[in-house]
Amino acid sequence: MKKINIKVNLVLMVAILILVAGCGKGKSGRKAGGRPQVENEPTTVIVEEVVKKVLVKKIELSGKTEGIIDVDMVADINGRVISLDKNLGDYVVKGEKIGSIEASQYEYSLKQAEASLIGATAALNSKDLQLQADSLLFNQQSISEQALLLSSNSFQTSLAALKGAQAQYAQASRTFDRAILRAPVSGYIGYLPIKVGENITSSTVVCTIVDDSELIVRTGIGQIDIKEIDRGDKVSIFFNSKLVSSTAKVSHLGKSAKQGNSQYPIEVNFKNPGSMLSGMIVNLVIKKDTDTELIAVKIDKIEQRYDKSYIYVLDGDTIHQTEVTLGVMIDDYVTITSGLNDKDVIVVDSIGSLSDGIKVIAKFNS
Repeated sequence: MKKINIKVNLVLMVAILILVAGCGKGKSGRKAGGRPQVENEPTTVIVEEVVKKVLVKKIELSGKTEGIIDVDMVADINGRVISLDKNLGDYVVKGEKIGSIEASQYEYSLKQAEASLIGATAALNSKDLQLQADSLLFNQQSISEQALLLSSNSFQTSLAALKGAQAQYAQASRTFDRAILRAPVSGYIGYLPIKVGENITSSTVVCTIVDDSELIVRTGIGQIDIKEIDRGDKVSIFFNSKLVSSTAKVSHLGKSAKQGNSQYPIEVNFKNPGSMLSGMIVNLVIKKDTDTELIAVKIDKIEQRYDKSYIYVLDGDTIHQTEVTLGVMIDDYVTITSGLNDKDVIVVDSIGSLSDGIKVIAKFNS
């Protein structure tokens, strides 16, 4: 019985040793996927050569279109609209009649002013004749100097009265003329809110006249980007994500920020391609080249650790984790101010899985 137990124990011990040996071999001889692992096997990486280059900075803005002419015509007098000669969308020439306001009270004032003018003219003529006669009598020593002076003063008073009557007549005439609503500029009637029979005041908008053969976008630009922009720079205009003009230009730049924000006024002009209207919201893209060639890499090629930045640089068949100093962002590129040189070869993929000093098989980015 004792011999049997010894044999059983020996069998169990051999089985355990075989099991342990088999597990150990599995761990040391295979990777997690079951493929045999070759110690210090080089990692394949994609690399590219750093080349100094001129970068293109893209400045994006948005704004609302306006016609090259976009004028609100406001009534000059109070009254009831008695006629409209034009409709929404009609083209008008400067000075052309759009409508009229009931003008009987203004006509009455004009007639009164005209009568006053006629009376003042007659009075002045009478005083002029009297002054001429008194001057002749004075020369004949038939009247005194004081009498002549009184006659001259009376003439001057009548002259002043005539000038006052002329001014009143001119004012009444202008007011009466304003009862006729005439286009202040040439263009299309883009807005016509009034209707016949409506009473309007001198602050009422009669219509908006627009010439949209050329369009303007007035918007704002930030204090950093304003320094990059020059008058005459080309601008691409997009509406609903579609390019509508590539020939737009910066026409004006403000030198002072708008009140309440740090935006500087900017105006962009472009010829209407035919599909645009005043009041549409558009996106503007201005592209500016950097003044000099720069060393820059895409931001996703940089490894960030706390407050430091690193790039993997190829040296033969080994990569080194190199600390770099970042400059400014230009689109998806960031400039490198130190730590990287022109013609260096850097790793551009799998950055997060690499480590300093490992052997690699480098393949250049096609």
